[in-house]
Amino acid sequence: MFWTAIVAITCCYMTPSHAQSISAYPSRIFFQAGPGQSEVQTVHITNEGTTPLLMDLQIKDWLRDSLGEKVYFPATTQPMSNAKWITLQPSQLQIAPGETKELTVRLTAPAEGALVTNSMLFITQINEQQPVFKKDASGRTMGIVFRVEIGVHLYNTFPQVSPNKDLEFEAFQE
Repeated sequence: MFWTAIVAITCCYMTPSHAQSISAYPSRIFFQAGPGQSEVQTVHITNEGTTPLLMDLQIKDWLRDSLGEKVYFPATTQPMSNAKWITLQPSQLQIAPGETKELTVRLTAPAEGALVTNSMLFITQINEQQPVFKKDASGRTMGIVFRVEIGVHLYNTFPQVSPNKDLEFEAFQE
């Protein structure tokens, strides 16, 4: 109930003058680095808003729980993690309005490891924003600060794993 009220209030008080908009592509990176090999890919991050953004970059582990929801963990703590194989250049980005920056993501696979691994790159706004102050129906003043965070999935599959893209349903039940 509490979170519903906050979401509703946030939606009501968001104005174009305080809008922040950022995009990152691709949203998923698929590496195919074999044992001892490196592979480099690029993420393009665009500030489509009206204020400069300072973005921090970090890697976390994740897995899906029994309900299919993602659960995040500190980097390198999960058995299928490739977080310690990843390096980012640069480690922070300052992006002016309308500007696109490139982030280099390098994965260097160890000589031995899991055949299929994953992690998540988080691109998180860290610069201070001025709060938006509005009065609610009862006359109380609220200050809301908007911050942006984007996640990019990072997968690695060793080349010896056959990428069979055919899917065959054996049974379908309701």
